[in-house]
Amino acid sequence: MLKDKPFVSVIVPFVDHDRLMEKCVKTILSLNYPEYELIIVSDEPQNIPVNNKVKHLVSGAETISQKRNLAMMHASQDTEIFAFIDSDAYPQKNWLDNAVKIFLENHDIDAVGGPHILPPDADIRETCASNSIKSPIVSGMKCYQNKISENRFVEDLPTCNLFIRKDMIDLIGKFNPELTTGEDLELCHRIISKGKKIYYSKDVVVYHHRRKVFRSFLKQRFVYGMSIFNLFKKEPCLKNTYLLLPPLVTAYLFLGIIICFFSASFLKFYAFTIILLALICLVEGFRTSSSFLYSMITSLNIFLTVFTPGLGAFYGITTGFDSKKKFEKR
Repeated sequence: MLKDKPFVSVIVPFVDHDRLMEKCVKTILSLNYPEYELIIVSDEPQNIPVNNKVKHLVSGAETISQKRNLAMMHASQDTEIFAFIDSDAYPQKNWLDNAVKIFLENHDIDAVGGPHILPPDADIRETCASNSIKSPIVSGMKCYQNKISENRFVEDLPTCNLFIRKDMIDLIGKFNPELTTGEDLELCHRIISKGKKIYYSKDVVVYHHRRKVFRSFLKQRFVYGMSIFNLFKKEPCLKNTYLLLPPLVTAYLFLGIIICFFSASFLKFYAFTIILLALICLVEGFRTSSSFLYSMITSLNIFLTVFTPGLGAFYGITTGFDSKKKFEKR
């Protein structure tokens, strides 16, 4: 049973102490909730002021999973809830209060999250990236998380905005340190496997900066894809077959080009599917955007994103590549 004001450990892993990280820390420290601490975890020592509210841990060049696990190990003995947020995000003022209220009113809920929406000061490239992930072509059935959507029970939530009871972590274990991406998905699946509940609330809101189109955004999608086969291997079941969709689409797009040289009939079918895909991306670009220019940029980004995670998946499985060596992930 949680206390009336349960103690919350807010955990933020980061690489560079840049302006986004500074905004994240300042906003968290300005929250009105009385019982919490902030634990920040960096690769290298950083000149960051600490006090009785802030702990700064140095992990070395570890995965984001290992950074979060280190923070949980050094959390206060009074901690009853862990709160996770990315260093390029910052919460609304009532973030902690609203999340804690859900736990207090619903004893059968073990994890809570909410929307991670675009900050109001985002530029055109960041806005087009945000528009892209509002499309089910990019985010699948999880596109509701990128905007204010109706409350619901869900299968998983991302760690850019996630609260978990400490006793649940004690039960299922911490993040899988072998995963460089998809660690939040895998952890949430373990919660569900125990018959527990995960809740999405439209009132638990963070503002989350996006990687800008095109290069940074596509690089992030590529890295996401690198863990696809590893995630499926951890839990190979029918409900997780959707994870294999990106590499299957990528395989079709590239193998189809080769087959076209040997089959005229397939060439017509292949051309039809590519044109249809382009039109669907165009429709999605206009549906999620507010102007013609934004729509065209978003449409192109969505089209490129269709096969980028699949490329990452094949790259990861063929090279055994460890993304923490070349790709920095907040």
